[in-house]
Amino acid sequence: MNEKKYAILDTDFVSKSNIIMIDEGHVLADRVLEFPEYSFSCHEMLVEELNRHGTRKSQSWLEDKIINGVIEKYTDEDILNLLFVEVGEECYSIYLRFLKTSCDIYEKNYFEEKYASLVALLNNSIAKQDFLDELKKCDDKIGVHQSLGEKKAYVLLQTLRFTKGNNVFFFCSDDFGARCAMAYVACIPCISVVAIFMKLKNMGVTKSEAAPYFQSYIEWCNRHKQTQLYVWKINGAKRRVKWDLQDVFDGLYKDEFSLMINGDLLIK
Repeated sequence: MNEKKYAILDTDFVSKSNIIMIDEGHVLADRVLEFPEYSFSCHEMLVEELNRHGTRKSQSWLEDKIINGVIEKYTDEDILNLLFVEVGEECYSIYLRFLKTSCDIYEKNYFEEKYASLVALLNNSIAKQDFLDELKKCDDKIGVHQSLGEKKAYVLLQTLRFTKGNNVFFFCSDDFGARCAMAYVACIPCISVVAIFMKLKNMGVTKSEAAPYFQSYIEWCNRHKQTQLYVWKINGAKRRVKWDLQDVFDGLYKDEFSLMINGDLLIK
């Protein structure tokens, strides 16, 4: 029996995988949830961000999956409770360590600027509710458009890796810098939207079955003035080269690529 895999979803991934569809109601996101051995979860900040910026379709999809237990939603209190089981009262300092690591991936000194008051609480005996109240105050001051969903997702990733082992994966956005930071700084395997199609192929999904989904992805890319995708090539040194989107899909089913830890494709 294969070991369970813990998959954390971020806001952009849920949004985009609900845009990619073959018919109304047949979205790529549902095919992702069919991946065997994966247990899917998200931080509650994903729900908040999707409610602010996502489509009604993606909002309803996520709400339904959480209500039906297909995706587990974690709050900051849930994370503290998981950590408390492992380390007792050290859960607060461990949480802050995870939060600092997450912030540092995106911007140096961000944690020190945004969460100084939370750090100060650790100088005294602390109650869980006081910690959570101060954390919320700090988060609320940060406001929107600050990648807070991704930062909290990485706190959850670190927590699950700490409490359940190393078999965790980040189903994340196509932002190249963020994925590379997660993969090469945090050593978390990333699954991008394009990487989903390689996984579907490896699961036995035929090219003809996957093609309408990929065509929908191409149409989304074209609406955003994108006709090519960067893939990696090793020719002495490793470098990125552009391939037409349709050629990428054809190459996947010709077994021309391997999957890198950051979710990019590497030409074999």
